Amino acid sequence: MKVKENLCYNINYTLSGRLLLVGIKSLNSFVKIDYKYANAVTKFIDKYKNEEIEVDELDEDNTRIFNNFSKLGYLENEVEPKGSFNEFKKVGKVFFSFFPKSEAKDTFGSTKLGIGFVFLSVLLMGLFFWNYRMFLPQSIDYVNMKLWEIIFTIAVFPWAVLVVHEIGHCTIARYVGVKIDNVSLGWYFIYPIILVQYFGLNLERQSKKLLVMAGGIYFNLIMAFIGILLKALLPDYFHGAVIDIWISANISTIITNLGLFGMTDGYFMMTMLVGILDLRLKGFKYLNNLFNGNKVKLNKRYQICGLILLGLFVSSLVSMFVNINYWLGLFEISSYVLYIAFTVIIIYLTFKFIYKIKRSF
Repeated sequence: MKVKENLCYNINYTLSGRLLLVGIKSLNSFVKIDYKYANAVTKFIDKYKNEEIEVDELDEDNTRIFNNFSKLGYLENEVEPKGSFNEFKKVGKVFFSFFPKSEAKDTFGSTKLGIGFVFLSVLLMGLFFWNYRMFLPQSIDYVNMKLWEIIFTIAVFPWAVLVVHEIGHCTIARYVGVKIDNVSLGWYFIYPIILVQYFGLNLERQSKKLLVMAGGIYFNLIMAFIGILLKALLPDYFHGAVIDIWISANISTIITNLGLFGMTDGYFMMTMLVGILDLRLKGFKYLNNLFNGNKVKLNKRYQICGLILLGLFVSSLVSMFVNINYWLGLFEISSYVLYIAFTVIIIYLTFKFIYKIKRSF
C-alpha cells in the first residue's frame, strides 16, 4: 500500500501562523493539519508515494499518520476520499452549473511576477483616476435618458458587470495555473451570484490564491478605467448617463466585493490571510448552537468565529450604507430616502441573518 499519487500538500503563511494543507486537488478535498506535525506528515507523503508502507515497521507518529490517512482515503486502499464540505450548499442555492474544458497554464511563471504586474497596473490606473477625476461620475442625468437606454442599463448592466467580474477570476486563475472545476449561477442571502469553483485552490500557494481572488475586483477596476478613458479621449461619442452608469456600476461592484461578509472576494482574501478558512462555517455553527440553547459543546475557536461573523455582518451593513449613499448621491436623491431605505434594509437583513443561523445546520 502506498500514498495516493495525486495527494499533495502546501504550507500557507498566515497571520495566525503557518498552515499545512493536505489533500487531492481534483476532488477539492483537503484537511488542515497542526503545523507541529508538518515535518513528519510531508516526509511520510514524499516517502510513501514511492515506497510500499510496511505498517509493522512504522513508529508511533507514522502509525498515527497512516491511520488518519487511511480513514481519509488518502492511501491506495478501498476507502474513497470525500470532497471538501461545500458551505455554499448550506447557506446558498445553485440553479445550474457548467464545466469548462480549458486547461490552466502558468503563463506568469512566477506568482511574484503576477503580483508585481497587477500591483503596478493598479498603481498606474490609480494615478490615472486621480489625474482625470473630473470624469468620474458626480451625478447621473437620468431625466434625459432615452427609453432604450433605461431598459438597456437595467436589463444588461447588472449581469454584464457580474460576468466581467467572474471572467476576471477565471482569467487570472488560468494564467497562474489554477484549473476551473465549474461555474454556477446561484443565490446567496439576498444576492444573485455567479460562483466559480476551482480544482484544489486551497492547496495552492497563498500568493496564487490571493491573485485569483483579487482577479474579479481587478477586472472591474479595468472596466471603470476604460469607461473614464473613453470619456476623456472621445467625449463626443462617450458621454451622458449610460457611460456614467457603467463606470459607477463597476465601482459599486468593487465596493461590494471588498466587503467582508457573504460570498465576497474580501471575505475569502481575509480568511486566507488570517488563516481561518472555515470561519463562516464555524461561526454559523456556533451561532446556531447558541440559538438552540448550547445543545452541543463547541470549543473556543467556534466562539471566536461566531463573534467575528457577527462583526462581519455589521461591517456588511456599513458597506451597504456606503453603496446606497453613493448611488443616491449620483441620482441626487434626498438623504431622507437613504435613511428610510437603510432602516428597512437593516431590519430585513437582520431577520434574514437570524433565519440563516437557525436553518443553516
